[in-house]
Amino acid sequence: MRADARHRLRAERYLEADDKVARQYVDDLDGIIERGVARGGRVRHGPMDVGPGVRVAVLQDPDGNAIEVVDGAKPAVSKRPPSRFVVA
Repeated sequence: MRADARHRLRAERYLEADDKVARQYVDDLDGIIERGVARGGRVRHGPMDVGPGVRVAVLQDPDGNAIEVVDGAKPAVSKRPPSRFVVA
């Protein structure tokens, strides 16, 4: 398998799994990591550069919940159809 095909496959799998981790967009990734660790969390992955000016880290809160923190990017608009469970 060619390298670009492998990267595309990884990206597709990552996007399919995006509802399994809470994601937060921030302006100060290093500050968020510092405050999270000071409050009992830990860094599971990263921080890592994932594109021009975009950095990502996955933090774990004291209860074990994963939170992906993204710096330098804006939230993507979901292309998924709306949920059939609508809260009125």
